[in-house]
Amino acid sequence: MKKLHQVSGKRRYGAGLAFTTALFWGVLPVVLKVLLEEIDAVTIVWFRFFGAAVILSFFIVRKYGIAPIFRIRGIVALLTVITIVGLGGNYVTYAIGVKYMSPGMAVVMIQVAPMMLLLGGLFIFRERFRPVQWIGLVLLLSGLVLFFHRRIGEIFSGINNLSLGVAVIILSALLWTAYALSQKQLLRYFPSEIVMTRIYLGGMILFLPMAHPGRILELDPVRLGLLVFCAINTVIAYGCFSEALDHLEASRVGMVVAVTPLVTLGAAAAAAALFPEYLAPENLDFLSIAGAGLVVAGSMLGSFIRPPSLQAGEAEGGSNNREY
Repeated sequence: MKKLHQVSGKRRYGAGLAFTTALFWGVLPVVLKVLLEEIDAVTIVWFRFFGAAVILSFFIVRKYGIAPIFRIRGIVALLTVITIVGLGGNYVTYAIGVKYMSPGMAVVMIQVAPMMLLLGGLFIFRERFRPVQWIGLVLLLSGLVLFFHRRIGEIFSGINNLSLGVAVIILSALLWTAYALSQKQLLRYFPSEIVMTRIYLGGMILFLPMAHPGRILELDPVRLGLLVFCAINTVIAYGCFSEALDHLEASRVGMVVAVTPLVTLGAAAAAAALFPEYLAPENLDFLSIAGAGLVVAGSMLGSFIRPPSLQAGEAEGGSNNREY
């Protein structure tokens, strides 16, 4: 039986990569909200995969050649399909969710994804938490509830745009979790950049029949620039996320990226102040600010505590016996 993927133990490096992911994920829903006024979600997603595939393939071919991209067999083939469908489905459903609700609400609801990833890391990869890390998780969950205390009633008020958006975002979280856990195991066989290149190429092919590339040429310069940024964002954010999973436990990566709502709300506030014609502001009260503080505290507490399974002398171990 194949061994499960083992992290490298470079915890600080992995945490830095995870925080970079949170930064780029945080600004993404603000950009999507502006784009969705002029172009459909599937076309946006197709262009993200197309742009990311072109950018990353250039570096992969120079470094490894073209053969490793297509060397897929056995369990690798199954996991690759799951990652393509999972991430592609997540992209589309998340964009649809942003269309139904504000960027802040969408990014808060998608926080169920890191929680699902956390649980997956515990049960599938046998990762363990110290009691202080469980405290961090409780703080994080409490902070999220407090941060959005004024909007909880809206979610359960009946069938409306908000409730539909919440349902779509939960589906998006499930798809993302399937992608993340499958990708983590793929890192046992191939470097993260090869894994991501396959996902981008597969997603580009998967969504092409449903996309409308011609509409991209009809965008104004601002939205065209934002669409290009989405592709670049995809490469950087998921490149960092993929690499973070190689150096940090899935449970810890999930807790670090849980700070994404704070980035989104900050980016939304800045965009609303600078470009009010594109985005409306989201107001925060004292309880929301307090909740934000709890989210950050919980994430930090869960991310930097040394796990009991990583003893001195093991930090640089964890050879994964990759093919490349």
